[in-house]
Amino acid sequence: MINRFSVPPLFKSTKKLARIASGNSEPDLILFNARVLSTYTDRILEHKEIWVSSGRIVCVKDSGVHKQIFNKSYLNTYDVQNNILAPGLIDPHMHIESSMMTGCAYAEPALLNGTTTIFCDSHEIGNVSDVEGIEWMLEDCRQAPLSIFLTLPSTIPATNDTLETAGGSLDSIKASNLYDKWPEIIGNLISLSMSGSPISLPLSNRWYSALRTSAAVLAAGLSPIKASTLPRRTI
Repeated sequence: MINRFSVPPLFKSTKKLARIASGNSEPDLILFNARVLSTYTDRILEHKEIWVSSGRIVCVKDSGVHKQIFNKSYLNTYDVQNNILAPGLIDPHMHIESSMMTGCAYAEPALLNGTTTIFCDSHEIGNVSDVEGIEWMLEDCRQAPLSIFLTLPSTIPATNDTLETAGGSLDSIKASNLYDKWPEIIGNLISLSMSGSPISLPLSNRWYSALRTSAAVLAAGLSPIKASTLPRRTI
């Protein structure tokens, strides 16, 4: 199974991909007799084939070109039968927990319906199982053929541990450690604090203040001084 963790970085593959695109090496897979949706030109490109290698699209050529270049019967090919090949859909915000599935289980129906990348918010599992639950979900998602990124909720709990007794409490230190450990956490998102409530705002403000000077911010190339000027907002 190929997922984004098994695909080598582009800088390690550039020379190989260039050799394949020029016809000097064979691709791993050729999808021929296809119509390709071009999202750049809003057109469907007729009679095309796509060469794939190392988990990446190498090039798009006219259908049948591979027979002229390689003239080999053992190439790994697939007849798309004039169906449309399109870029995968991206779901910018969802909650895997709401599906009552794990990340791996959710990947199957998502992929079957054309979604190849999701950005999930771990607010639900974090509310109950804290860091342990969030990390369990991230470990599971790494095994999925779906590209899964995480946006870290900034208010767990949304009020305080007196009103909410689910068990989770994601403070600034825990959030900073999660950012440092899991590169697929790409930002923070849902802020469910009660607007204007003195109960919730101190928690949210402390979270953002510590995050600005955390190792996650420093790793992005920002100094603590510059980081302190970042706006207090979610993605």
